Amino acid sequence: SYGSFDERIAKLYLNGGDDVVAANVAFSLNRDDGYIKDLNGGPDRGWVHTWALRSKLRVRPNDSLDLILAYNRVERDDTLATAQQPFNNNTVTRNTPGVILPTRPNETSGLGGELNLVQDTASLTLRADLGFASLVAITAYDNAGQYIDSDVDSTNIERSRLPVTYYTRSWTQELYLTCETGPVNWIAGATLFNQDAGNSRSQVITNGNPTGPGSSDVSSNIDNNSIALYAQASIDFSDQLSLTVGGRYTNERKVFDITNNLTGQQIHGRKRWQVFTPSATLQYRLSDDAN
Repeated sequence: SYGSFDERIAKLYLNGGDDVVAANVAFSLNRDDGYIKDLNGGPDRGWVHTWALRSKLRVRPNDSLDLILAYNRVERDDTLATAQQPFNNNTVTRNTPGVILPTRPNETSGLGGELNLVQDTASLTLRADLGFASLVAITAYDNAGQYIDSDVDSTNIERSRLPVTYYTRSWTQELYLTCETGPVNWIAGATLFNQDAGNSRSQVITNGNPTGPGSSDVSSNIDNNSIALYAQASIDFSDQLSLTVGGRYTNERKVFDITNNLTGQQIHGRKRWQVFTPSATLQYRLSDDAN
């Protein structure tokens, strides 16, 4: 489709397969030329360029095994943040010689407002009937990076900018067994999680000088590792009386680092948590509506 400000939108969806193997793919594309006039004489701002892909594959060779593989990717670039204007031109650079202030809506002289995002996610889900119990295993991965450049004073004067580069990479593994036969129903499983996230660079640039007074430049990272083991069982002694017991053990570690890129100073932190949480519930059902 085609719209105002040269907006172009394209979408595609394909699927096919049978009861054993099936797949689908979805794709979308969105681009426009922006609607915010750049008072510095450059091309219009406020544009969006983005595309996304989503795909999924399912394999079911028999009634006892089911596999689903999924993958998604998103890429986005935009300058929508330049739509902000100083309220009543109330900005710290208002009286600075050479400043350009907007006089109408959808105008800007700001130098920032850029965003770039790339994200990949993938997952594999397995369901299997083992006879004595049902098995579910889920593996998931996420990798994302984002860059943002903000102009604090929102004018053409290089007074204060905040360029930041974020990143996060994580994976999760969950595995559990369930059994729902007879008077005893139970579930037992484990979850593992790992995340590496932070700012590869976070700056405050004052008066156009990244190393001058009022400026800062830091990098930070947090590494998170967690494992949890859990189990729960319910026993029906009769139609009215049942007992549910369970427990969860969690072990989590976080490691934090931050570096001042201007002075070389570093801060390091580390913390571990361990906890076991038991539970027990005795239930007597007086009727279908009360217990």
